Amino acid sequence: MLKRYEKFSLIISEIHKSIVKISSEAMRKYGLQGASAHILLAIHRTGACTAAALARSVDKDKSEISRVLVDLEKKGFIEKENRETNYRVTLRLTPVGERAALGIENAAISTVMSAGNGVSDEDRATMYACLDLISKNLQTICNEGLLEEGLDGISE
Repeated sequence: MLKRYEKFSLIISEIHKSIVKISSEAMRKYGLQGASAHILLAIHRTGACTAAALARSVDKDKSEISRVLVDLEKKGFIEKENRETNYRVTLRLTPVGERAALGIENAAISTVMSAGNGVSDEDRATMYACLDLISKNLQTICNEGLLEEGLDGISE
């Protein structure tokens, strides 16, 4: 069981590191950080949204979203509407942001296709179903805490 945990953790960690590296390399072309990719794509997908809706959409905290949005606005990728207050400001992509989002979208599609080489549609569906279930189970563990019996043998 421990080997399964180690293998799963290592594979997920390696996948995450690769995704971060690919995102960072793709965003370097635009002078942006890797975290900007998901945010640009989310705004592109919705057409316009608030920072709060964006944070929920990409599952990031509001402070991280805020830092990225400041950079995106400063570099001309997004614009804000309803500026009379910073509360519930609507965010939209500028033409530069739209072109970048389309480039990122194309790179993401190409990356997903290349990464999935050799995986059948059936295996892919099973993999996503399994990962979704594992994610939900882990979220339950996080919310409810570790089972006490899982901590036996651990001393402080």
